[in-house]
Amino acid sequence: MIVSLLKRLDVLVVMCFRVHDFCSDFLAKNIRGIKTGILVTAYASLSGFFFPELRRDFGNAAVAILFFILFLSPLSQIFRMRLLRLLMGLRRESGILMACLATVHGIGYAIDPAWVIRDDLFANPPFIFFGLVAYALMLPLWLTSNNVALRILGGKKWKSLHRIVYVLFAVAVFHQMLSRGIRTGAPDRYMFVAITQAVLIVFIYVSLKFFAWKKTAPFLNDTITYIAARYATYVADARGGHTA
Repeated sequence: MIVSLLKRLDVLVVMCFRVHDFCSDFLAKNIRGIKTGILVTAYASLSGFFFPELRRDFGNAAVAILFFILFLSPLSQIFRMRLLRLLMGLRRESGILMACLATVHGIGYAIDPAWVIRDDLFANPPFIFFGLVAYALMLPLWLTSNNVALRILGGKKWKSLHRIVYVLFAVAVFHQMLSRGIRTGAPDRYMFVAITQAVLIVFIYVSLKFFAWKKTAPFLNDTITYIAARYATYVADARGGHTA
């Protein structure tokens, strides 16, 4: 069904191929500059402490980047697109940007007199509890996101440590969903809706990891095969036209 639809929308498919190739070529040629730009943006974002009204937005951006980092890996294994593989090379810098944004978000609220965080961690509202745990999990990842830490720890220990990111992902999802539920002003049902949303997001991610591990996605196999074959034809036609 999807394949037949793609055949009817072949002009749009070819346009997507062109956008993909343009973005891939640009990223490949400017990868160092882009990495530097992300790092400059990351540390410049720490100035957000002077803009309290941006704390919430910084937190949402941090979670969005975390989603990007984690979902990128299984998607690149499933779809095997050049652009996704190139974006994989930006994960470390993106992680540092996420950490800086989360620092402004978390520390900003923690030092604000209007927000009182109780000494007893479990006595805080659920969204604050999950937020504190998420930040604590993120710190060792941030501090070891450099070549010096990689050399000191060694490859195996470094990879083992950075598996914390999976726990961080689950905790951050619950933190965001619970805090969003509170802002809707429906305290009698926000908990159920928020937990349902969080579980759904985690389930989608786990499913993608499973399909990436099994190297197959039954409901996508035909589509992926068709797109790969159509892209090969597109490249061959482009080269033939260029030669001519």
